[in-house]
Amino acid sequence: MARNLFVGIPSSLSHDILTKEEEALFLRMQELRSPQFIEPLIRALQKSHLASWRGRVSQALTAIGEPVVPALISALSGPNADDAAFILSDIGDPRGLKPVIDQAIEGNVLLHHAIHLAGKVGGPQAEEFLRLVLIANKPFRFPRSLLHRDAQSWRRMITSEATTALDKISRRSQ
Repeated sequence: MARNLFVGIPSSLSHDILTKEEEALFLRMQELRSPQFIEPLIRALQKSHLASWRGRVSQALTAIGEPVVPALISALSGPNADDAAFILSDIGDPRGLKPVIDQAIEGNVLLHHAIHLAGKVGGPQAEEFLRLVLIANKPFRFPRSLLHRDAQSWRRMITSEATTALDKISRRSQ
């Protein structure tokens, strides 16, 4: 029965408002959390440029959890790297830390995702990265919504996020 659920993901993904049937499909996938949904959901993530679809696909992939991590790490090199990094940061699996950090340093994914994941995962690599963020002069990539802000405002925000993540790691290790 579960196998037939992902047949309901339309191939075009061209409409922004999901139908009741499509909403029910994604909710059912979230409930079942079956690894058999990984491949069709990753394809759906890659196909759609619409926020409503990407949001539902992200929720379903996050619900699946740990089994989806290798596919998301592979997706970091594709056009939906930000979505993959966001989902990896929500899942919080340590296997995603180095690939997300590498992509953030190269400017391929938003720095926020790497900071969030580092704060969740912790450990020496996460701490080293967060300290690098705090001292770096290199302007990492940031959301388009922040383009109207000056670099100083952006820097303060990133510094605050990195400091909060380091504090989180520190409290866990005590």
